[in-house]
Amino acid sequence: MIFATTGDPPLPAMDDLHWRATARVGAFTMGASLFGPKDKRAVSIEGAGLLEEMIRRSIDTTLAG
Repeated sequence: MIFATTGDPPLPAMDDLHWRATARVGAFTMGASLFGPKDKRAVSIEGAGLLEEMIRRSIDTTLAG
């Protein structure tokens, strides 16, 4: 699951809007978040795609053993 949300960023220069994700990777539940500067690619729909790719690669690597 990947969703956009708002909250306090880890650094002042980053946007309040950020992406969060959870996924089952093997026997584990993984959580991830992606923050980025205001009006940049990380906080656009591209950021969701980046998290989706990271999750897919993590699952593929885990299944490959």
